[in-house]
Amino acid sequence: MSRVPSVNGSVFWAVVLALTAMSCDQSARQERPGDVESVEHPHPDFRAPPEGSFTTVSSSPVEAELLPPSLRRTLEDLRSLTPLRSIGSADGDVVFGEIRDASFLGDDTFLVLDGQDKSVSEFGLDGSSRARFGGAGQGPGELVDPRGLAVTRSGALWVADVPSIHRFSRIEGEWAFTRRTAPLPLQPSAICSFDEGAVVNAHTRMTPRDTEADGSFPPVLFELRVDGELGADFGMAYRLVDLGLFMSYSLGDVACIRRDDRIAYLAGAIGEVRAYTTVGAPVWTVRFANHRPLATVVEGEKNVTTFPEDGEFDVGLGVVDLGDGVLLVQFGRSSRHTSRELGLRYHTVDSYLLDVASGEGWYIGFEVPHIVDRRGGHLLAVQEAPFPQVVVYQVSAGSATAAQGVEQYAP
Repeated sequence: MSRVPSVNGSVFWAVVLALTAMSCDQSARQERPGDVESVEHPHPDFRAPPEGSFTTVSSSPVEAELLPPSLRRTLEDLRSLTPLRSIGSADGDVVFGEIRDASFLGDDTFLVLDGQDKSVSEFGLDGSSRARFGGAGQGPGELVDPRGLAVTRSGALWVADVPSIHRFSRIEGEWAFTRRTAPLPLQPSAICSFDEGAVVNAHTRMTPRDTEADGSFPPVLFELRVDGELGADFGMAYRLVDLGLFMSYSLGDVACIRRDDRIAYLAGAIGEVRAYTTVGAPVWTVRFANHRPLATVVEGEKNVTTFPEDGEFDVGLGVVDLGDGVLLVQFGRSSRHTSRELGLRYHTVDSYLLDVASGEGWYIGFEVPHIVDRRGGHLLAVQEAPFPQVVVYQVSAGSATAAQGVEQYAP
C-alpha cells in the first residue's frame, strides 16, 4: 500500500523555489543496500542516465489486449470505478484541513490523516465516523507535523511525524498510543509496512555541508523495526551540492509490496520508480516518457534548474500496490498558475501500471482519480478541490475482477 505524498503547499513551493537556482555535481555515488554488498549506481547524472540502465514507459496509451492477464484485469477495474461514498465537505460534519494520507484498516473501515488538524480519523465504508485520535501537541500520542501512516499486518498503526514516529494499537476496542521513537534526524515523507515494522521515506535534517565521507547526501529509505529503532538504510542519494535538489529527490512515496517482498520508491520530482528487495538491493528502475520535470539548462559549469517555457511540470502523487503483482504510479501536472493562483498542487493526473516482477510499464491514457489504497473491490482516492475529500470507489460488478472474486487483492 502507498500513500498521499505528504508535501504540503508551503514545503512544495519552498522546494520548487530552491530548485530554480541550484547546481549539481554530475558524479554518482554508490547505493547503500544495508545488509547486502554495495551496488554502483548506474546513473552518473540523475537527469540524463545512460541508455540501457533503466526502462522507459511509453507515452502511448496501452492496448488492453496486449497486457498480461493480471494487468488487463486491473485496467478494466480502473475503467469501471463507481463512486460509493465521499467523506469531507466545506462546512458539514466532517471537514478536513489537509489530507496527507489515507489507508484501509480492514474490509469495511479506513483511516484518514489530517495534517492540518494533526489527527487520525477512522470511518466505515458507510460513511460513519468510528474514532478520532492524535491531536496537536508533543505529549504521548499527540502529533506535531504528521506526514504519513502505515497499517501493520496485525492492524496496528505507525504514524510518521516530525521528529518522532508513533505507534497506535487497539486496546479493548479503543485506539491507544503504545510507542514513540526517540527524536529522529529525519524528515519523513511517506511510510509503509510489511509486517509489524515499517519502511520510511525521509531525508535527514541537514545542511549542504553535512555530507557523508564521499561527499554525497545520505540515503532516502530507512527500516523502522518493531521496537521503534532504525535498522538498515538504503536508496539512491546522489552527490549534490544543493540541499534543495536533494530534498526534491528524497521527498517521494513508498509502497511495501507484501506478496512479492519488494519496496517500490517513487522519486516524484524526477519521474523515477525504483524497486528494492527488503534488504535494499536494487531490482529495477523505471522512467516515464510523458514525465515533464523542471528543466535543466547549462550555465557555465553549472546545471541550473528552471521552469519549462509554458510553466508546466509534473509532481509525483504516489505509488500504490493494487495487488496481483501490479503497481499504480500517478503524476500530477502542475504549473505556476495551478499552484499559486488556484491553490492546487496539480490540475490533471497521468497514471501508469507497472509489473512488480519486471518493472515493465504501460501508460493508461484515461483519467483516473488520485488513488491512495486498495482493498478487495474498493479503492480510496483523494481530491483537493473544491475542498479536501476522501472518495471510496468500488469496482463495477461486471468487471473481470468482480467475476473472478476480489480476494486476490487483499494485502
